[in-house]
Amino acid sequence: MEYNEQQLREELKRRLSALGRTDVPITKTMLWEYSIDKARAEEMAETLNSEMVRANFARILGDLFAQDEETRREVMNSVRSSSFSMEDYFQRGGMPETCFYATPPIESPRHSDRILITGTKAEIGSLYREVEELKSGKPSRMLNKFTEEIRDNPINYCATVGSFWRYFFDQKDFLDYEVSVPKKIIGTGALRNYNMYGGETMDVKERLKEVAEKFKVPIAFIRPFHI
Repeated sequence: MEYNEQQLREELKRRLSALGRTDVPITKTMLWEYSIDKARAEEMAETLNSEMVRANFARILGDLFAQDEETRREVMNSVRSSSFSMEDYFQRGGMPETCFYATPPIESPRHSDRILITGTKAEIGSLYREVEELKSGKPSRMLNKFTEEIRDNPINYCATVGSFWRYFFDQKDFLDYEVSVPKKIIGTGALRNYNMYGGETMDVKERLKEVAEKFKVPIAFIRPFHI
């Protein structure tokens, strides 16, 4: 969905102001992420606010109180009369995976000498220790076949879906500055995601393959070991 840039800028400025962040400059990257979040929030609101969805949800919740008719009726009426808004979306943490599955409009970034290692937070903790061992000349249980690359190049780590693009491009505001892509991605195929519904481990192997193909970055996977 296309939005007017000035409208997005004003909306985002108001949201930041409400959080007391009046001195934050609005970047192109922030506008891109906000436009994706806004489209997702509007889509969710249209779905969740439909009469059929609310009625079904009210019935499901109501059935949890089947033994107490009065409570059951109150719960069902509350759900039927409630609505989901963009404010709910942003206040509850949004859906970071939406930006992860969108591709930033960056053409032909230069290739760096960085290696990007991806995995869940627990996996990254273990892989970080193994990288340090490799760099000090010790063998690694999981990364031995990448020994030369790891010893000779700087390493970046990414453990969450929401932070992927900033580590992939090595720049938080990746649409505002010249950026580079990794020399190689080494991943377990899993990342943690924290959205409005809570935390989860996501299988992102196919998405990482798509990103690698799009930006012409070699990719290799090791077996997931901490889910």
